[in-house]
Amino acid sequence: MSVLEAKREGRDINLYVYNCDDVELPSTKVAISNLPDVDLIIGGVSVSSIRQLSELARYKQATYVIPFSSREVASSLSGRVYQINTPAAMLCDQAAERFIQAYGSYHVLFVNPMPGEEESSFVLALKNRLRLAGSTYSECASSNFMTGEDVSRQSLGHLRMVVVPASSSIQAARQVLSAIDSAQEDLTKSSVVTAFGYPEWQTYASSLGRQMYRAEAAFFTTFFIYPRDNAYQRFSADYMKWFGHGTGNTFPRYSALGYDTGSYFLRNDKGSDSAYRGVQSLLDFGRSVPMNNGTRSNQGVFFVRYNKDNSVSRF
Repeated sequence: MSVLEAKREGRDINLYVYNCDDVELPSTKVAISNLPDVDLIIGGVSVSSIRQLSELARYKQATYVIPFSSREVASSLSGRVYQINTPAAMLCDQAAERFIQAYGSYHVLFVNPMPGEEESSFVLALKNRLRLAGSTYSECASSNFMTGEDVSRQSLGHLRMVVVPASSSIQAARQVLSAIDSAQEDLTKSSVVTAFGYPEWQTYASSLGRQMYRAEAAFFTTFFIYPRDNAYQRFSADYMKWFGHGTGNTFPRYSALGYDTGSYFLRNDKGSDSAYRGVQSLLDFGRSVPMNNGTRSNQGVFFVRYNKDNSVSRF
């Protein structure tokens, strides 16, 4: 679909499709090696296939794109390598910077992990950013943030407070959101309390959606599908015409991931590595400092907020 749109815009593209699983990869490498010119290779799922395709791309002096894997393999590669689905730990500094911009007027309360859980790398990065910015924050044990009374007590003296659970687990999200939800009537008279979480929160919406809307909760992510979005609806309708079925319900949706990846590298002017907002992903390699081996990881972080009017905002 992205190739067709690029051709309609006047791009001259020859597309070759090969199987790149571990069994078929040897014959695929031979076929690609025999092509006279290769500008772009997209593919690879396993660590082995990613490494072999990156070596092949370097041999052919082509750009190599890792579309699916979020493993931390890019640092072991070399050449012009772009990783779309960046490991979450590598996005923490970018997300923390965006958080401070978005919640600069809020008091930040960290709810410490439940027994058996560890503090997330995002919380560690955010605390460091807050200290560098001279901003204060507070912490409380998970056992002290379970009821509406706990929320009211923790928010005392703060007109605005954002609560960040130190774990990305669904148990931590449920506890924080349920406590805020139970305090809603009292909070409207005194202060505003909201919650901020992790990319995993979009997978919790089926069970925690009502509380997320009522708390106007937000989370950071590099990908998100909002079914009411006009761009996604157009893409979904075209996809149905092409393939006779829907776009799926995975996280991320691989159909949209492929379309956004193709649109960025085939249609977008990437000479300046400018940010590109697709139907699902925010692709931004301009913020990424190339590793010593020349690889870049996507640093396109946006925030998703569930609003009380049952709409969703991406910003």
